Amino acid sequence: MSCPPPNQPRNGRSSYRDYLSERRRRAHAEAQVDADKHTSAQVIDHPLVCAGEPDWVDDNDQLAELIDQLRAARVFGYDTEFIGETHYPAKLCLVQLATADRIALVDPLAEDLDLEPMWRLLVDPDACPITHAGQPDLEPVVRETDRTPDRLFDTQLAAGLVGLDYPTSLANVVEQTLGVALPKSVTFTHWDERPMSPLHQRYAADDVRYLPALHAVLTEKLADADRADWAEQLFAEMRHADLYRFDPVAQTRRVLRQGSMPPRAFAVLAELVTVREQIARKRCLPPRAVMRNSTLIELARHRPHTAAGLRKLSLGKNQVDKFGDALLKAIKAGCAVPRDQLPPRHRPMTPAQRHRVDKIWGKLKGWCAEQDLPLQLLVSRKAFGSYARDRLRHADLDAHPLSHGWRAALVADKLDAWFA
Repeated sequence: MSCPPPNQPRNGRSSYRDYLSERRRRAHAEAQVDADKHTSAQVIDHPLVCAGEPDWVDDNDQLAELIDQLRAARVFGYDTEFIGETHYPAKLCLVQLATADRIALVDPLAEDLDLEPMWRLLVDPDACPITHAGQPDLEPVVRETDRTPDRLFDTQLAAGLVGLDYPTSLANVVEQTLGVALPKSVTFTHWDERPMSPLHQRYAADDVRYLPALHAVLTEKLADADRADWAEQLFAEMRHADLYRFDPVAQTRRVLRQGSMPPRAFAVLAELVTVREQIARKRCLPPRAVMRNSTLIELARHRPHTAAGLRKLSLGKNQVDKFGDALLKAIKAGCAVPRDQLPPRHRPMTPAQRHRVDKIWGKLKGWCAEQDLPLQLLVSRKAFGSYARDRLRHADLDAHPLSHGWRAALVADKLDAWFA
């Protein structure tokens, strides 16, 4: 489905989406003017680093040959470039793939290019894509195959487990492990421009050039630190297909962020979030470009039943005309959810409980620093707060990551002692 031109404001009004589009246009133009600042670094002499120029792949015969080479290598670098502020789902503009012998830039915008064989390769049990902070790159794989890769190696996660900063950029990991200073990034740019400039092709190639070597170095470091099993469990979490599918409850919690609302209002908000998602996909727009989170929250709290009621809130006439019927149906559906199917109401922690949880969080933070383990890899502050709340209420902890796998083996005894 085609989308409106990125610099064309809707309803004559500028928006954050328009701002991002303009920022991308300026960054693209500045990169072209200052191309000397983006000159590729000297490629190191390493058996797993391809020193050659990237191959441009835009027809089915070239892609078939590439897939045969990747399948023979089994382990290969994988990355994507996309534009998200003007398209939903994000517009896939480039796929980068690398082995020790070859770097290829696959053009998903090429006419008549069938990408299905490439997606099948990425979920082949014998293939192991190497990514860096690769969750966004797996989204199109799940969308096209309804699966995630059977195997995966993420260099950002692996780097965090062996004492490097987390989260951190690919450039930092490459410099700290291989001693190569990558050039200035041109990530936020018009990746859909054709023909793609040599500057952008060089940058895209460097984004995967070093991944096979990083895989080898970090695999050895993980083994030396006896954390390879931890890494595999983190990779398995990253491969969980539900991360890449629309979940109304999870998305509703993200809309609320740190806030809360009564169970009935939450049920209505979940219906509204689902309707916004459907509209966004149909119109090829990011959800927040359709309707702001604050507007959905206001609708869920007040639950109007008529178009006039919608207009009394923060919706303009144009939004009511376009989306009013769908919003009213969503509100009605949320109000009709049986009481026994509503989410449980959680009483907030008392000041004394919050103080106690803050102290335990501080102890956990200090202990992770002693272990040279990034706290964010173990648990986020928000997830820990949810775990602590349920633990203090003697609720079931089975849904919390701290109760399973390497995390539980590592900190269960300490948490038992701190919460005793």
